[in-house]
Amino acid sequence: IQKEDKFKQMFFCKFASFSEVSKLIKNNKHFRDTPIIMLSSKDSLFDRARGRVAGSDEHINKPFTKAELLRAIERFV
Repeated sequence: IQKEDKFKQMFFCKFASFSEVSKLIKNNKHFRDTPIIMLSSKDSLFDRARGRVAGSDEHINKPFTKAELLRAIERFV
């Protein structure tokens, strides 16, 4: 996949249930390889583990810098 194509697959969403959205993405054959970056104000080991179980590929704690977000995105591009 070309770099431009990967950017087309990126989208941001804010839902009450991260796990439901993550399951929808990971269980869809067209989107299952789309990386999920979780932005959260919760940073405990438990919260990070719960995000991984729900399907996140990366966790960024809020508040975050532009550089932190770009590093996480570039990991998957």
